[in-house]
Amino acid sequence: MNKQIPMTKKPYYDGSKYTSIHVDDFREQLADCLEHAQFRGNFYGFQNSPDYADPGLYITDHGPISLPLTDHDAEAFMGVCEGSDTAIKPTSKSSPKGTWELDYGSFECRNPSWSSYLQQIVEQCMDQLGAKGPVRLKKYGLSLYREGASYMPHEDGEKQPGMFGTLVLFLPSDCRGGRVHLTHDKEMVSLDTEQYSSHSISALAWYSDVSHEMDLVNSGNRLVLTYHLLQDQRMPRQAASMLTKTHTRLGELLRIWNQEFDDIEKLIFPLEYG
Repeated sequence: MNKQIPMTKKPYYDGSKYTSIHVDDFREQLADCLEHAQFRGNFYGFQNSPDYADPGLYITDHGPISLPLTDHDAEAFMGVCEGSDTAIKPTSKSSPKGTWELDYGSFECRNPSWSSYLQQIVEQCMDQLGAKGPVRLKKYGLSLYREGASYMPHEDGEKQPGMFGTLVLFLPSDCRGGRVHLTHDKEMVSLDTEQYSSHSISALAWYSDVSHEMDLVNSGNRLVLTYHLLQDQRMPRQAASMLTKTHTRLGELLRIWNQEFDDIEKLIFPLEYG
């Protein structure tokens, strides 16, 4: 008769509470965590391009918009917004003062080189986010923020099927103020594009469960082109919370190992190379 190994139970944090776990189960939990943990990626991505491709903005009922944005074209933009049935009205998340928006059907990006340039920006930002799988872009809107404009903290959510994030491009325009703040899981970053505003394009991407806000624009114009980031709907929806979930789980497992299984000097997990 084989001698039975005592089934000593140890506490284990499953993400919401402590449970009991056998040392062999602990090994399995740790191996599973290491296999599925994603160590690359952040809840936002940021790029600045002093050498940029002009999108070739063309606004319906007006015509081309030059960059860097001139005061004349800014006035024309506001005139189109006032007379357009498709203009997006300021919402509770934004300051009505100095906020003007057009939806995706009210403008075009006509420069043939824009698509390839935009793809490079997307690849760089997706690498910073750690996003997986093919990513599609959906043009959402063109926004003009003038003196006094801002928007309050909010999350984008899933505005359309497959949406997992947002990409905004700060187009060349002279602007003072308008610092952007992004917050996720008690971590905040603040990005000031003022120094780049006149002669470069700054690209900022974030997951849909990231809260973001913009400080008051003190002077000038901020012109922003917004895209939605879409993934295959058959894939699990990617989110900033997924990045932190495995990290939190691994941290708790390592603490359990240190506190409860200190008699185990090392665990060996064979790796495959292919």
